[in-house]
Amino acid sequence: MIIIGAGLSGLSTAIALRKYINNGTSSVELEIKVYEKPIHSDLDSGNIESDQAAYRRRTLGAGLGLQSNGLRVLDDLDKNLRHKVWASGYPCNHFKWKTSGDVLLGREYVDVLPISRPLLVDCLVEFLPRGIVEYKTVSRVVVREGQNPVLQFEDGSPDETADLVVGADGVGSVVRRGIYGHDERYHSKYS
Repeated sequence: MIIIGAGLSGLSTAIALRKYINNGTSSVELEIKVYEKPIHSDLDSGNIESDQAAYRRRTLGAGLGLQSNGLRVLDDLDKNLRHKVWASGYPCNHFKWKTSGDVLLGREYVDVLPISRPLLVDCLVEFLPRGIVEYKTVSRVVVREGQNPVLQFEDGSPDETADLVVGADGVGSVVRRGIYGHDERYHSKYS
């Protein structure tokens, strides 16, 4: 099985599949690979994993707040993962809502974990065994009825066939393009 995209969805899917399918009680052993585009930057430590992490922290800075449902998912995936993510964020249990003139509008009491997206992605990557996430650009997914999907790579490496391909590669999805071609009805639109 191949997952294209090593963001929150792709990495969480890989962790869940490893837990629920490769858990030792199933007779099926699923080989999972995650492909993510390599970064092209001024970083060059010779270690692509650390370069990717440093690049994410430097450039993909949006933050998010994990509420009880997101924290519960992390807990379901693995309690150690939840603890790692919790330690990387900024736990809080209440908010004050104020106007720009500092007038208190109200308080909200809820457990939330504000965390930067890059730090959350780093926690997920580090939780997977080394080698599952490969930094290689998938340029095309060839889908033919009755056949397994075939991945083609930008660097010209040999094609790879998979039993299943999961598209977690965002708005410009190469997986979606492989399934629907250039039919505009199926292209995602940023909103």
